[in-house]
Amino acid sequence: MKKWQTKQWFAFTAVFAFASFISFINIGSSFGDENNFNGIIGFTGIGILSALVSVFGLYKSSKKSS
Repeated sequence: MKKWQTKQWFAFTAVFAFASFISFINIGSSFGDENNFNGIIGFTGIGILSALVSVFGLYKSSKKSS
């Protein structure tokens, strides 16, 4: 497997941060309310998991850059 450079880790971070943001916005949506998808097994859980993966990517990106 090819080792990722700073650009790839930063792109990885950006994708998961955006996914986390979108997931947290969807918590109050009509889909989430109608289907009871707002809890930990739902938009909140997806947002938290995406945010943690994004923080990991940011950590790896900062380690590679210095």
